[in-house]
Amino acid sequence: MKENELFELLESIAEAGGRKYTTPSGSFLELLRRRAIELNIDGIVNACNIYFEVFPQNKLFIKNRLPAILSNHYFTMRQDLDYEKFIKWSLNNSNGSEQIMENIDSAVSLKACLNAIVDEANKAE
Repeated sequence: MKENELFELLESIAEAGGRKYTTPSGSFLELLRRRAIELNIDGIVNACNIYFEVFPQNKLFIKNRLPAILSNHYFTMRQDLDYEKFIKWSLNNSNGSEQIMENIDSAVSLKACLNAIVDEANKAE
């Protein structure tokens, strides 16, 4: 993890439950959005692993939001993805969200999962 990524993670942990956000995990969700826009899957997984150690009670909440964060921020930035096909694919493949949630603990697994989703979506009719 890069120094600036660690600093931003520590900042989001310190801001947990702050009035600025509607949820105790709001600052962390914002961090995940930034990492998704950067296409930084390693940063997402590393941040989640640390965050879940500090706030294990928020793990399910974060895991349930990660597919939407990736759909709205990561997949829109992938140059190798036809996003219109991705939308069609996602409407017919509800298990994509489950696949993402199951692979959050490993950057290698999550990258493979996301690449498989991109490949499948690009083949959608």
